[in-house]
Parts: sequence; structure tokens; C-alpha cells
Amino acid sequence: MKDLQMMQAAEAYVADTDRDVKARRRAVDAVNGLVALAQTYNIDKVIDAVKLEHRTNQQALAGLVFALIHHWSRQHKAGYFDPRNECALEICTTIVGLMEDRDHASAYNFSLAKDSKRPLPCI
Repeated sequence: MKDLQMMQAAEAYVADTDRDVKARRRAVDAVNGLVALAQTYNIDKVIDAVKLEHRTNQQALAGLVFALIHHWSRQHKAGYFDPRNECALEICTTIVGLMEDRDHASAYNFSLAKDSKRPLPCI
């Protein structure tokens, strides 16, 4: 019985790991696609397309942007950058500082989890 439980636990771990790897690949593909589109097409046209999206999608995208800004600010404060992304991370740190001044960054954890009950910050 114990062997069966251990085997089931191992199978569940492999399934979760496989699901995480696939999700990570989808996220990387989405980011690469969006960056390529903005660089090769026209960033203003990408913005025009996003602004016509459903308001819920806009809110979810804003949450992702806020979470990225917060994450990059933490990377900047930890010194985890190089000349290629230093400016972007420095700007993120400034933005987070402004949000903290307005009590937004401290009030929200920028969670996009579907079960999260917190609304996204309004800035």
C-alpha cells in the first residue's frame, strides 16, 4: 500500500512538473511573440490593439505589467541586472517608489491568481 502511495505521489509530481514546464514554454513564447510584434510591426499599433481588448483582459494585462514592474524593481534593488536592462529596472524601481508614495504598492501584492480576491491597484 505504501509503495502505491509513493508511486502515485511521484506520478503527481511529474505531472505537475510537466505542466509547469509547458506553462513556462507558453509564457516564453507569448513574451517573445509580443516583443517581436512590437519591434517589427509598430509598438503604437500593438497598443491600439490592446486598448480595444475586453476591459477584463485590459485589467488582467495591467496586473501582469504591475507584477513585472514590482519584480524588476526587486531585481534592481538586489543588484541583479547588467547594462542591457539596467535602465529598465531603474525606471521600475522609480515607479514602485511612486506607487508606495500613493500607498498602492504596499496595499496590493499584484497577484493574478484566479482565486485572488484583491482588486488590482488603481494608479
